[in-house]
Amino acid sequence: WADIEPGPGKFKIKMFTEVMMRLHSKGIETIFCTPTATPPVWLSHGHPERLFMGVDGIRMTHGSRQHFCTNNPYFRKRCALVVEAIAEGISGLPGLAGWQIDNELKSHVSECCCEECARQWRQWLKKRFGTVAKLNHDWGTSLWSQKYSSFAQVPVPMKNTPFTHNPSLATEYRLFSREKIAEFQDEQSAIIRRYSKAPITHNSNVRHYLDHDRHFRNLDFASFDANKDGKITPDE
Repeated sequence: WADIEPGPGKFKIKMFTEVMMRLHSKGIETIFCTPTATPPVWLSHGHPERLFMGVDGIRMTHGSRQHFCTNNPYFRKRCALVVEAIAEGISGLPGLAGWQIDNELKSHVSECCCEECARQWRQWLKKRFGTVAKLNHDWGTSLWSQKYSSFAQVPVPMKNTPFTHNPSLATEYRLFSREKIAEFQDEQSAIIRRYSKAPITHNSNVRHYLDHDRHFRNLDFASFDANKDGKITPDE
């Protein structure tokens, strides 16, 4: 992403278009991956609220990949802008065989528990249950005085309790997280489809923190990643 957009709104696609054209001239087609797994430092510097916070309450710092909260509104805005710049810039090129959204979503991190996720979580609960009374009934919150009088009181399942959270709360938060990451992917797909007819996929693995049925619902085909540990022998 840092090479495509070295600064806010300064898109540089030429290097990638030149490579794609050279590949095409040799009979090689391209599947282009959106760069949203690796946000540039200018997007995170001075804005820790945009970064991923785990169930342990530790907020990520810049580096590696998947260190952003994919529910952060500004991050989502920047993702939409860079994806549109790429889609507009390369969709007409010969040799474009397909698109890959992001890279191994939720392979390194599970549920984000930052303030923005907590806000969206409570909105999601209100839409899902309608009333706190129904939530209390369905979750059996009388146990250990977990009963709530408003959605604002419902916590995210961070590891700061003496024992486990209500299992319904933990399960619902996983469902919430998986629905949100699928929506993040769908936003990118919708932008690409405005410019390109090439098929769209995502590279995943059964161990990733996704609802795979929901995740691939709006894509053209499913892709699977498998990385082998250890050395490869000459026979292989």
